[in-house]
Amino acid sequence: MSAVKIHSLRIEEQTLFNYAKKKYYPVHPSELFHDRYRTIAKLGWGAYSTVWLTRDERLERRLSKERDHPGLLFSCLADDIFEIDGLTGRHYCIAMKPQGVSARTLQDFFYDGKLPKLLVKSLIHRLLFAINW
Repeated sequence: MSAVKIHSLRIEEQTLFNYAKKKYYPVHPSELFHDRYRTIAKLGWGAYSTVWLTRDERLERRLSKERDHPGLLFSCLADDIFEIDGLTGRHYCIAMKPQGVSARTLQDFFYDGKLPKLLVKSLIHRLLFAINW
């Protein structure tokens, strides 16, 4: 039986002592970007960016010939890349489909952080397909 660990603590980057306001664009829920992407909720943040869930209000889909390779299913590609101007300078935005959790985050759901062998094999299989693409 595997034990599941649940983490409910959420830290916002603005509360950290080394928070540099100039690094982050001040995104707000329901804000519209690039006349297309409406923000819904913040998913997380990192050293140089925040990650937001958005809704594509145009729902455009452009498919190329290269999108038939099975490795594409396991790759994270940008649907759109654009720039916006903020109070402290220019910010780059990358729009892509929502992704699942990282392998590191998956470890939190298993006893002692050990992923089951079958899951690791599946992750490696998918990684090799993506690399081949």
